[in-house]
Amino acid sequence: LVLVLVLVLIACNWGLSYYRALERRPLDRMGRLLPRQLRQHIKLAILQVASGGRFHLYGRQKGIWRCVNYHNAPGDEERIQNLVTRILEAEGRLDPEASSQPWEYGFDASAMRTVSLHGPDFFKDRVNRDLQVLVHLGSSISGRDRCYARLGGKQDVWTIDRDLVKEIASPSENLPPLLDPYVVPKMWTIPAQGLREILVQPSQRGSYRLVLHEPAPGPDAQPPQGLPWQWWLETGGTHQTCNQATAAGYAAFLFAIPWKDVLDPRLWKSLGFEQPDARLTLVPLQGEPLELLLAKSSRERGIVLNTHFDSAYQLDSKILSLLFPSTSTFLGSEKQNPWQEWLDRSGGAFPQSLRFPGSQNLAPGVFAR
Repeated sequence: LVLVLVLVLIACNWGLSYYRALERRPLDRMGRLLPRQLRQHIKLAILQVASGGRFHLYGRQKGIWRCVNYHNAPGDEERIQNLVTRILEAEGRLDPEASSQPWEYGFDASAMRTVSLHGPDFFKDRVNRDLQVLVHLGSSISGRDRCYARLGGKQDVWTIDRDLVKEIASPSENLPPLLDPYVVPKMWTIPAQGLREILVQPSQRGSYRLVLHEPAPGPDAQPPQGLPWQWWLETGGTHQTCNQATAAGYAAFLFAIPWKDVLDPRLWKSLGFEQPDARLTLVPLQGEPLELLLAKSSRERGIVLNTHFDSAYQLDSKILSLLFPSTSTFLGSEKQNPWQEWLDRSGGAFPQSLRFPGSQNLAPGVFAR
């Protein structure tokens, strides 16, 4: 009976702590997690995220954030910048209860996550790794965009006004967090502001181009009726007007191609990228073209090299036929979009604000002026 009572009391205590966390009022702005002096002198070169005995390093190479200990995979530029900004600007208050029992709030060794910011001497400083900021993260506060955090070397636990635990969540336990989820990373697609031309070169059949064309003015120099642009299909020196919904859907899909894994660069030589099985060239409205090469004899596995970012990816085999559609796909009169499933999964890889007027009824978020 005594044992039962003890267990009941423990359960009640846990439940009370849980509901206190859920029902917290908006945080009184008692201060920043990071002191002002610390925030003002940070020189960020390396970001490290650690949890469960694993750690991942992110650094800039030629202006691109990459996970340097996972095949140099391109990072999600926006998420990384947001994470750093939210660490530097985090506000909240000290939580005496969490400070006295940190293991109850996610600060035990198995659950705690650590985010650290390092300076340019990370590889030279073998003792402290040019450490600038170290933040330990406990549990998220359920139902609120908050979490528990404490600075490295400190015992005080803070309740902060942003959920940094969610910010470093990984889509899979086998993958690092903060990777760009697309074969064509967002840091290329957003500045590109859309596509001007798509060159499709399958090895088994003839190549063709999809070209964004602005119709000529009508009589008396009046602007053309309908959309201010058209996709044309060019093959063998001739052109045909595409089914606009289908062509726009394809262009949107190329900005939202998901990958299953990033390949180790040491495997590339055996994949025959020097003579690829197929090639896609994307010509943006702004910036440099980007090429995707399909590895020789990899159609069952779907291995594609992005030459602009020097990264190779394994794709879902279902995506391969969608990457290199036949010309007839773009000439039907039906409003078909074979890529809609993947666009829905992506949630729209391209900002809604960057669209041609009048394109709302086509694939979302594809083009910009």
